[in-house]
Amino acid sequence: MPRWTGEALSYIQVSVGIKAVAFDIDGTLYSSASLYAKLLPFTVRNWRLLKAFATVRHDIHARSANANHRDKLPHDGEALHALQAELMATRLGVETRAAATMIQKIMYEELERYFALIRPYKGVDACLDALASAGLRLAALSDFPASRKLAHLGLENRFELELCSEDTGRLKPAPEPFRALSEGLGLEPRDILYIGNSPRFDVAGAKGAEMPCALRGRRRTAADFRFTDFSALTDFALALA
Repeated sequence: MPRWTGEALSYIQVSVGIKAVAFDIDGTLYSSASLYAKLLPFTVRNWRLLKAFATVRHDIHARSANANHRDKLPHDGEALHALQAELMATRLGVETRAAATMIQKIMYEELERYFALIRPYKGVDACLDALASAGLRLAALSDFPASRKLAHLGLENRFELELCSEDTGRLKPAPEPFRALSEGLGLEPRDILYIGNSPRFDVAGAKGAEMPCALRGRRRTAADFRFTDFSALTDFALALA
């Protein structure tokens, strides 16, 4: 196994033989800072809603992470959206139906359009090309709807599987989204390398599902690999294939 240097820091504890590479989207395939810069007018206009939504998602993430509370969560996307709307309605002091409409129109539809204004990190396209050329299957797993966002980023048709964890009724780091990824690809978790940027959600979730993972970033975590340069990730993934 080669030794990685420079931006890449290896803590490999997995064996070779991966068959697929799956990516988180937000903060992993693009710079969150670049998006936030474009979102300033949107943020000012919708500050109260954004603050309430962040609190609600934090609550659902916490429940998803807690095995004692996880069984009380919904088991599909429709029920999760209903719970999300109920929590938002309480935070905002509005009817549940009004909260659901605001979430759909502003948090999913309007916000999503801003992704057309930003581009993926340098090296993402070359990384995906190299992995696909080597015969590795590609997938995406995000806590938000993935397909239109990927299209706005110019990454449509790059992944054979595009999943949203909401559809399982849970958010990362619950194991259900990662199991759905494994089942959707028809592979064992150990055969899928998962790439994310959040130690709390991506690394913990992948590890909880017994899936090898890499972290985009420098923080020390349980990830098998850390990187900032996508060429380093490419070399790492190809070495495991």
